Amino acid sequence: MNDLGKLAKAPGPCYIVGDFNLNFMHNPQDQLIKKILSNGFKPIVSEPIHIAGSLLDHVYVKRVSQEPKIALNLLYYSDH
Repeated sequence: MNDLGKLAKAPGPCYIVGDFNLNFMHNPQDQLIKKILSNGFKPIVSEPIHIAGSLLDHVYVKRVSQEPKIALNLLYYSDH
């Protein structure tokens, strides 16, 4: 988590993207999620992306010039 502080202080745009296997919908107070948010990153994905209503794939941004747009193009929910 120390590297997160370095990313947060960098001067340019920053994206944190990945399958964290942390469910933002059910546990937004997870230690890692809280650390990301407390460093000024903004979550972009806010809709469930998993068949069980979970949000495991995270996208956070900081210092971006335009608000990124997310489009979920799923014909159906999958189990991953």
